[in-house]
Amino acid sequence: ALNTRDVSGFANVVSRFGVALVSGVPVAVFYRYQRERLSLKWREWMTERVLTLYTANRAFYSIENLSTQDASSSKGGASTSLDNPDQRIAEDVRSFCTVSLAFF
Repeated sequence: ALNTRDVSGFANVVSRFGVALVSGVPVAVFYRYQRERLSLKWREWMTERVLTLYTANRAFYSIENLSTQDASSSKGGASTSLDNPDQRIAEDVRSFCTVSLAFF
């Protein structure tokens, strides 16, 4: 339509594009919003679940004792104790959820 200078054909194509744009943008924005919302809810649930498992049956105490024993038995005095396990758990859950949702 543009090559042949067909004004009515060009107007038809532009109006189709406008309709596609006006209907497509809200769908894309709504999809992105829902995906981010799902990501946030999933991260909250998974972080709570992992922290519950971490604190259940004194697992944190066992892990801390194992890392302390390893540090005292290792040569060279290298420290293998866990620092900020709650922050590490939150970061691991965040990266897992982000990568998993990137597939969609």
